[in-house]
Amino acid sequence: MAYLALDTMDNDEGWFWSRIGSALARAKPDFAAESVAGLTTSRTPPHALNELVAALSGPRPVVLALDDADALTNPAITSVLADLLLSLPDSVRVVLAYRGDPPFRQGLLRARGQLAEIDGRDLALRPDELPAFFELHDVSLGPAELRALHKQTEGWLGGTKLAALGVSSHADPSAFVETFTGSNRYVSDLLHGEVLDRQHPAV
Repeated sequence: MAYLALDTMDNDEGWFWSRIGSALARAKPDFAAESVAGLTTSRTPPHALNELVAALSGPRPVVLALDDADALTNPAITSVLADLLLSLPDSVRVVLAYRGDPPFRQGLLRARGQLAEIDGRDLALRPDELPAFFELHDVSLGPAELRALHKQTEGWLGGTKLAALGVSSHADPSAFVETFTGSNRYVSDLLHGEVLDRQHPAV
C-alpha cells in the first residue's frame, strides 16, 4: 500500500508526482519511479499517462491512498489525476479521503461501476455500537447518557472520541454529557484546527 498525506505544497506538479512515484515504488517493488517523469511538466504528453498505467499493470495488487486530497487545487494535477482514475488497470485501487465532492469525474466512474463511496453516514456509529466504543476507552455510561451523546454527536466518530476523553477526566459523567456541545473545548479545538483554519478567509 502507498499512503500519502497531502497538503497545499502538493499543488506543485513536480513535487506531487515525484511523491506519487516514490510511494508507488515502495508499494510495488518492480515499479520504476521515473514512470511519472512525464507527468511533472505543466503540459503532460499524451503518452506519459499510458506509460504510467503500463508501469502499474501486473498481477500484484496496489493500493494508493491519498489523504486530505481536497488540498489539491491545481487543475494541472487534478485533471491528470482524473484521467488516471479512468485508466487504471484492474490490479490498482485508489483511495481518496476528501472533504466534499472531489473533482475527479465521479459521475463517469460511478456509471462504469468503478467507484465505491463511503460518506459520513457510513462512518457514523450506531446507537447500539456506543457501549462497546466507550468500554474500549474504560468509560461506563448509562443508557440515557449514551442516547444523549448519540443525539449530540449524530454518531460522528471524532465527536464521540472527544466525548469519551472528556467523560474519562470528569468527576461527574452525567453532568459532562449534559453540557457536551459544539462549544466544548475539545470539539471547538478540533473544528478550528482541522476545518475552519483551513478555509480561505472569505469562507
